[in-house]
Amino acid sequence: MNSYLAALKGYTCEAFSIPTLNAESTRIETSLAIGLVTFLSSTLYFSYSRSKRLRAIAAGDSSVRSTPWPKVPNAKPLIGNKIEGGAVAIVDNLEHWADLYGSEHGMYECNLFGKKLLVICDEGKLAQLDKHRPYNVTRVDNLCRAINSIGADGVVTAEGEVWKKDRRLVGPFLNRKNVRDYLCFVREVASRLASK
Repeated sequence: MNSYLAALKGYTCEAFSIPTLNAESTRIETSLAIGLVTFLSSTLYFSYSRSKRLRAIAAGDSSVRSTPWPKVPNAKPLIGNKIEGGAVAIVDNLEHWADLYGSEHGMYECNLFGKKLLVICDEGKLAQLDKHRPYNVTRVDNLCRAINSIGADGVVTAEGEVWKKDRRLVGPFLNRKNVRDYLCFVREVASRLASK
């Protein structure tokens, strides 16, 4: 038997030779295997938790909702929520949804034309949000660019340092007391225009 093993030790065949691995290649293969196992297990975990969450939402469990405010249901991709009465009735739909979904939390989420909107229906929540203007909360860039392109830029579209400077000029005229005083005149003119 020993002579047979001795004969096999001297025999090499290129087709069946197994390359010897050094310590560096073993370390690389081990780290690749660990990385692959970690990736697969995390993918499986997140897929399972997402499917579990979706099943809970479909079952009507409100404790797993991703946001604390309600969403207008049945939003379609790229289209958004159905607007009863067409595009001319967007404001009426937003007010109707505010009555249905926004009364409890003071805000609701809807999707118009594929754009997610968070609509605030409560003056207190709006005041909280206004404290973070213009640095953390800004206006829609496309709207500001459109208004600025026709030369109507100013306090309405100003952000950052420009808004800070312009606010000092216009702020006293637009404070709550003065706006309340203007409101009776605005109502009177609006009612005259509506009656014509």
